[in-house]
Amino acid sequence: KELNTANQTIRELKGQMAKLVGTFVWRICDYKDLYEEIYSPSFYTSKYGYKVQLKAYLDRNPFTGGTHLSLYACIMVGEYDALLEWPFRRKITLYVIDQS
Repeated sequence: KELNTANQTIRELKGQMAKLVGTFVWRICDYKDLYEEIYSPSFYTSKYGYKVQLKAYLDRNPFTGGTHLSLYACIMVGEYDALLEWPFRRKITLYVIDQS
C-alpha cells in the first residue's frame, strides 16, 4: 500500500512539474536562522534549457537592522549549452513573498 501511495505522489508531482516548465519555486524556511549566503538547488529553465542556480545574500548587519535581501540568478555550465543561444538574454522574474 505504501508503494502505491508513493507512486501516486510521484505521478502527481510529475504532473505539477510539467505545468511549471521554466518556473522554479524556492521556499526558504527558518530565514532568521540561516547564514549570510544560501544557494538554491540548480534547475533548468526548460527541458533542454539553461542551467540556473539562485543565490540569496541575507543581511546580518546590526546597523541596518537586518532589513536587506539580495537575490541573484547565476547561469551555470549545463548539459545542453551547445544547443542554446549565447550570450544569455532571457528575462528572469523573481518574486519574494513574506509568509511570516
